Amino acid sequence: MSLEIKGFSIKKLKSKWGSCDTLKKHITLNLELMKYPIIVSEYIIIHELAHLIEANHSKKFYEIIKKYMPEYKKVKKY
Repeated sequence: MSLEIKGFSIKKLKSKWGSCDTLKKHITLNLELMKYPIIVSEYIIIHELAHLIEANHSKKFYEIIKKYMPEYKKVKKY
């Protein structure tokens, strides 16, 4: 995606798979992702990185995700 982040962390989150602080360019991933196929983690990472380009969950946001993971809708069902 040719994007730069300044850091990331892995934590046990209660209600999210991941989050992105767009100002600090920091991504947090849920430790629970380890229990799922790697494609799920890849989707979450692409999802969070897409927030650096488009902060909201607009149509444009999901077009960015689709560019990097065309089958994202199947993976999102996890």
